[in-house]
Amino acid sequence: MLMIPASFPSRSTGRTVRETLAIEKATAAALAERVPQLECTISDLRMQLEAANTTSAEMRANLEAERKTYAARVEELEKMGTEIERNFAVLASEVLGKNSENFLKLMSERFAKHKAAADKDLEDRQKAIELLVKPVSESLSKFEHTVEELEKSRVGAYSAITEQVKNLTEGQVGLRTETSRLVQA
Repeated sequence: MLMIPASFPSRSTGRTVRETLAIEKATAAALAERVPQLECTISDLRMQLEAANTTSAEMRANLEAERKTYAARVEELEKMGTEIERNFAVLASEVLGKNSENFLKLMSERFAKHKAAADKDLEDRQKAIELLVKPVSESLSKFEHTVEELEKSRVGAYSAITEQVKNLTEGQVGLRTETSRLVQA
C-alpha cells in the first residue's frame, strides 16, 4: 500500500510518489492485459470439457444400445431354443424316440455354447467400451482440475487489479489533498 507523507517536504518527494503511482499503474495494466487471455483459455477448456462430456454420453448410449441388442439376441435365442425343443419333442415322440432325445440334448449343449459365446462377446465389448471411456473420464478430471486452477488464477488476478486500482485512487486523493494544501499555503 502506498503511504503518502503528511506533508510534502520537497518537489522530489512528489516526483517519487508520481513515479510510484506510474509503476503501480503499469503493473495493474499488465495484469489487466492477462485477463482476456485467461478468459479465452478458460473458454477453450470449457469447450473441450463439453466435447468430452458429449463423447462420454455417446459411448454410454452405445453401451446401452449394445446391452439392449444383447438382451434381444438372448431373448430371440431363448425363443428359438424353446421352439426347437418343442418341435423336436413332437418328432421324438412320433418318430425317433430315444435317438431324438439324444439329439435334443445335443441341441441344448450347442445352445448353451452359443449363449456362452454371446455372453463372452458382450463381456469383451463391455471391457472394450470401458477402456475407451476410461481415458475420457480421466481427461474430464484433468480438465475440471485445470479449469478450477485457471478460475483461481483469474480471481487472484482480479483481486490484484482491484487492489492496485484502490491504491491508485487513494494515491490520487492524497495527492489532491496535498496539492490543495500547497495551493492554500
